[in-house]
Amino acid sequence: MTAKRKIGLVISLAGFAISVNTLPSLVTWFSAKFAIGSEWFGAIFLLQAAAFTFFSMAIGRLHKTKKMPLNGIVTASLLISAIFLVFIGYNTSFIILTFMMIIIGGCGGLVESIGTTLLADSDKNGRMLYLSQFFYGVGAFSAPLFVGALLKGGLQVPQIGVTIGSFAVGVGLLVFFLIIPSSKSEKVIQESVVLPVQEVPVATGSKLPASFIWLSLTMMSYVVLESSIANWLPVFLEKSYKLSTADASLTLTCYWIGLCISRLFFMFFKKKSTRGPLALHVAFMLASLLLLVTLGPALPTFVTMLIMGLVGYACGPVWPLLIENCSANHADAHLIMYLVGAGSVGALTGPVLTSFLFSITDINYMGYILIAYCVVLTILLLKALSMEKTKEVLA
Repeated sequence: MTAKRKIGLVISLAGFAISVNTLPSLVTWFSAKFAIGSEWFGAIFLLQAAAFTFFSMAIGRLHKTKKMPLNGIVTASLLISAIFLVFIGYNTSFIILTFMMIIIGGCGGLVESIGTTLLADSDKNGRMLYLSQFFYGVGAFSAPLFVGALLKGGLQVPQIGVTIGSFAVGVGLLVFFLIIPSSKSEKVIQESVVLPVQEVPVATGSKLPASFIWLSLTMMSYVVLESSIANWLPVFLEKSYKLSTADASLTLTCYWIGLCISRLFFMFFKKKSTRGPLALHVAFMLASLLLLVTLGPALPTFVTMLIMGLVGYACGPVWPLLIENCSANHADAHLIMYLVGAGSVGALTGPVLTSFLFSITDINYMGYILIAYCVVLTILLLKALSMEKTKEVLA
């Protein structure tokens, strides 16, 4: 794969992240517009994640049996989701908004599934994986940053949608010029890169390794936590910490900035194994969340932003480290796809699970809910790592 196409695929994750992460900062605005409770938006997040999961798995299945124009699918998906984002502020009902976010979620599943697969196959040292996840973080923090800055600047939500959507369209066009082959020879090169992914033999035996099952549960629990923060943090901060919509959006931006910084650091960090960094970052994540809850709503806004930046820094490398761990400990490439699928299940269940917990408690308890998620994540991670160690001893 050419360097230009790799850059295009990396940037495509930023475009996808912008489209999918704009709504959480606007939940309270849409809640007031449609006169419904904020908890109802859990249904949107659920359906959006379901579309993401379905399309990400479907494209892998289709490409296994048929040759698919992967580059064209990536660019088309980016442009479709960006165009829907342009009109997000003009929709007239909760149903229409739900439909729009389902389309955006499905397009996101195509972009991330294709981009991650192609990059992982063409780059064995893992740097492009971290770079692509860094760019996802860039897009994820850009969305609430734009929303917060434009709200402070006096723009109305329909105009904000047009502004951010137009920017996302520009990203999609840039990706189009970077990854669409300009000659027949480039198409041949592209097919030779993708082909090995399809020819990897499936492991004999129907049972998955026990250590992989625990690793998948760890991935799922991490994404439950991350998706809950991404979707519900602004609402929680507005209702519990009494932040303005703009400041709550900017606080979510701090979380994504912290996440980006740690992922960028791991691009250059030479590690002997993934175990130590995984354990360290999960422990740091738990400590940061405990700090947020302990200090409570009386915190100055800038301190809340700083703490959420620390939470983001702790979360940053966990997803790619789990992928790397799977690649190092399980020879079958299809297990990496299963692990990505486990993450998408976490994204599917996280927002609605958190919404359900709000319904039986209160959104003011979100900090405690996140701590509970992190405790479960810690237990599952330690179990997964201990299973791998046991396997090494037996070997």
